[in-house]
Amino acid sequence: MNQNKLLSWLSWNGRINRGPYLLMNCAAGLFYKAAERVLNDASVSTFEGALWSMATVAISYLAIVVAIKRAHDRNRSGFFILLFLVPGINLWPIVELTFFRGTSGPNRFGNDPLNEAGLAAPLSYVSVPPDVSSHEHSGFRPETASRLQFPSSDRGFMVGLFVGALTIFLVGSAMFYWMNWRVPGAPLSKVEGSAATAASSEAQSSGVPPRVIPPDLDAAVDSIRRIRKVDGKEVPKVWFQYSFNMDGADYHVVFTQVPQVDPKTGEIKDCHACGAMIDAITYRLVSGRWETLSTQIPFTQAGEYGEAGTPSIGSLQYLRLSDKSVALLIPTGWGQAGSVGTGRHIISFSSTQWRDLGLLETGGSNGEGCDIGDRERCYEYDGEVSVAPEGKAGTYPDLIVVFSGTDESGKSPSSARYRFDGKEYTQVYGK
Repeated sequence: MNQNKLLSWLSWNGRINRGPYLLMNCAAGLFYKAAERVLNDASVSTFEGALWSMATVAISYLAIVVAIKRAHDRNRSGFFILLFLVPGINLWPIVELTFFRGTSGPNRFGNDPLNEAGLAAPLSYVSVPPDVSSHEHSGFRPETASRLQFPSSDRGFMVGLFVGALTIFLVGSAMFYWMNWRVPGAPLSKVEGSAATAASSEAQSSGVPPRVIPPDLDAAVDSIRRIRKVDGKEVPKVWFQYSFNMDGADYHVVFTQVPQVDPKTGEIKDCHACGAMIDAITYRLVSGRWETLSTQIPFTQAGEYGEAGTPSIGSLQYLRLSDKSVALLIPTGWGQAGSVGTGRHIISFSSTQWRDLGLLETGGSNGEGCDIGDRERCYEYDGEVSVAPEGKAGTYPDLIVVFSGTDESGKSPSSARYRFDGKEYTQVYGK
């Protein structure tokens, strides 16, 4: 194939028919779907993302060139495809370029691609005799009909364009299915081998169906590390992981923690209020495989002295706030002068994001400062959190804490009500 013919493939001059146009659109659509998955995957490297971005630009250019040539086939200017950008009116070019045949014969943009490709010919090219006996008198030879119907002036260009579009279609299809399989973590599978009992027990306690293997923790931490671009003392590590179901879909989240580091000294900040920065990478189960849904770096802070204590799965409370939101209540505590307070750090998930909704006070005692000889000075109470049966509804409904035990006054504490103020939960009344 000569250089001029190759360059003509990249030029918007000339005409093409509906076949290559539709094939190119199908191929580009599959490619865009695969590219979207790659570019939205937090585990993809910068170099890989750049390659996919450049490939997307190249495919987009080819798709535009093909659309312009198809408009030429309809004897319209290439500017006709700008109507694709106008809502409502874009139905016009979609229907015309997809379903209508091009100009029969040459037009101002070139020869008829159907005739040149040998796919059709004007009836005047071939005169069909009325009967076989007249062949000898008319000079018509059936074997010459194919030669009249298949002129080859530019057949190589059309064949090459068809092969190129077919190649893009096949490559796009392969990329699409590859991206369906390429997700961080393991696929849906049975838990097998000697570890089956332990793995199933752990999965059930965290809400994971026993037959599903959670996403790989090392892959999740590595994704966070690459996004943060950190080293030294800022290496992320797993805080905890949890699986849940919301609105009929299965989710799994891996929380990681990273200590706060003083940029001047390079040392971990050593103070009571200097907790760890908490990141979250959330997966959704799609067609039996975990797909990355979102990555948040960071979304909150927890703990002290650069460390967030790892909660046990059994100590976590899962709370369904609404059809579109859930919450995890993480136990926390504080102490001063022999008194101890306990609470629940509440983080919620809605749509694709986690959010810190503040702290709920759920208990207290003075066990360490209690005078055994004077029992009236001793107190201890604890509370259970639930969604208020009445009151403000929506994504973040009111919460009720019901206490048991005795408080500083020696009486049973009244229940407390918390309401979302647009930023976090604050106490409305009660203990």
